[in-house]
Amino acid sequence: MVTLSIITVCLNAGKSIQQTAASISHQTDNDFEWIVVDGGSTDGTVEFLQGIAGIDHFISEKDDGIYDAMNKGIGLSRSLYCLFLNAGDSLYDENVIENVKKELKADLVIGSLHTCFPEDPGKNYIKRFDTQDIREKYLYYRSLPHPSTCIKRDLFEKFGLFDTSYKIVGDHDFFVRVLLKGASKVFAPFCISTFIMDGISTRLKQSDQFKLEMQRMRSKNFSSFYRMRRTVIDRIF
Repeated sequence: MVTLSIITVCLNAGKSIQQTAASISHQTDNDFEWIVVDGGSTDGTVEFLQGIAGIDHFISEKDDGIYDAMNKGIGLSRSLYCLFLNAGDSLYDENVIENVKKELKADLVIGSLHTCFPEDPGKNYIKRFDTQDIREKYLYYRSLPHPSTCIKRDLFEKFGLFDTSYKIVGDHDFFVRVLLKGASKVFAPFCISTFIMDGISTRLKQSDQFKLEMQRMRSKNFSSFYRMRRTVIDRIF
């Protein structure tokens, strides 16, 4: 059994998947498996992936959205932890796997996230999460970064997979669900991944669907008393 499964989901990823693949192939420690779940690409992504080395499990078929694809990746994994590194994202440097293995002491291992703006590199920054008070209030509004969070695989067996009824906030729902039920967490003192801000994420978070999914996620995971309390406090402050 390997220590870590890197799970990549993609659909018509074009050149962006190449960056992801390069960052994985350059790792100094190979105690991991790479699983790629493609949603039935027609732009040459499949041909590229079939032509490179290093992929341990690869499927290409239609799915019911990103969280369905991520769940398929979990089903293929044979490791202690999973890391979801989707097309376009990349491991921060060649030492990530080597460094991560030293920190795998909890259900969730959370590293920093390098947020990258291709059209305006001056806005690039590294976001640390060990400075955040990740309790109920934090989780009500914000999620953990799935590209920089190693998830112990047995959490999916204990608490269930990603909820595929969500199209945008399924990872947020999962982190809320497991942390409010007692999952442990530690913070890795280094950056795990680079996340590309290509405009799609921003547009999704401004969409009506995102707002509706956040409302549903909160109703599902937080009591009516807590939701009312947050509304009152937020109005005052």
